[in-house]
Amino acid sequence: MSGVERSPALARRLAALDQAVALFTDRQARRTVSLYEKYKGRVQFVIIDLDHRASAPQQELQKKYYRGYIPHVVVLDSSGAALYNQSGEVEEGTITGLLDKALR
Repeated sequence: MSGVERSPALARRLAALDQAVALFTDRQARRTVSLYEKYKGRVQFVIIDLDHRASAPQQELQKKYYRGYIPHVVVLDSSGAALYNQSGEVEEGTITGLLDKALR
């Protein structure tokens, strides 16, 4: 918004939005860490940080599944089929159910 004057109300709303996004993604990140601890050695976790250059395999996954919204969670089965592919927060229990089913 270079050169555009912001009203105090707009500035407060933008600041609140930034905080909400940070909380939203931090909460999902904590869930991912918890899932990793539960499933390490049995499930491969791939994290793509959009602020850093991705590896070629990460870029392939990003191109195939990412649709521009954070967080975005994809769960693939052993054949590469997407069991879950959604943007937005997802409860740990939802992913646990999918992973448990896929591991049977």
